[in-house]
Amino acid sequence: MKAIHKLLQALDSAWVEPDLRGDLIREIRACLNWMPAAEISSELAAFKEQDNDLQVIRKALTEYLSRLKPMVKDSQIPLREGDGLRTTAPELLARGQQIVVILDNLRSIFNVGSIFRSSECLALRELVLCGITPDPTQERMAKTAMGTTERVNWSCFPETIDAISHYRKKGYRIVALETAQEAISVFEYRAPLPLALVLGNESLGISEDVLALCDDFIALPVLGWKNSLNVGVAFAVTAYQIVMSDE
Repeated sequence: MKAIHKLLQALDSAWVEPDLRGDLIREIRACLNWMPAAEISSELAAFKEQDNDLQVIRKALTEYLSRLKPMVKDSQIPLREGDGLRTTAPELLARGQQIVVILDNLRSIFNVGSIFRSSECLALRELVLCGITPDPTQERMAKTAMGTTERVNWSCFPETIDAISHYRKKGYRIVALETAQEAISVFEYRAPLPLALVLGNESLGISEDVLALCDDFIALPVLGWKNSLNVGVAFAVTAYQIVMSDE
């Protein structure tokens, strides 16, 4: 059982490497063949069936390891290799390249990593990290962003108001994603390009001095008790709406 446990841990770490993954699965099956059937748990039994596909084995592996250790963090999930460029409409790429995202003192590496990933998927022009916002040099950012930090342009400003001033001079319209009273729905907003989208701190939102500098205020409509989504989720929905909308 100790040998199998070590092999399962190795398989979890090597899951994104097909050759090594196959070798480890065969080793686990060989070990299980030495064990009496009564001693094999339901999770381990999934490994014995030669016809089981990788999804079944992955589920069994996760269930087995989750009983023995706390749930893994996003930064610990192995990165899948093989992602690459997709064929897409040139006009959508052009729209994405006219959008920058200004992060006003975000504090969560998880959220910033999520925003990096969404920005890369939409080929946005740049992420602007202001104040205390963590940057890609910090530990765990690369994995949380699922390998996209090297594929997205980013810069840092000590103060968000300086970042806004910088992009306003370049002709960008400054748009705050915030649950302000005057905010209009993201789905009704006709985004003028080039555009700088401002996102605020997870607890405090966008600071008052920054809001005072914004040209427009947009928000995602909600139907439930909470008045807002997680900032990374809200950004992804908003960014996709702006880029994919052709109106």
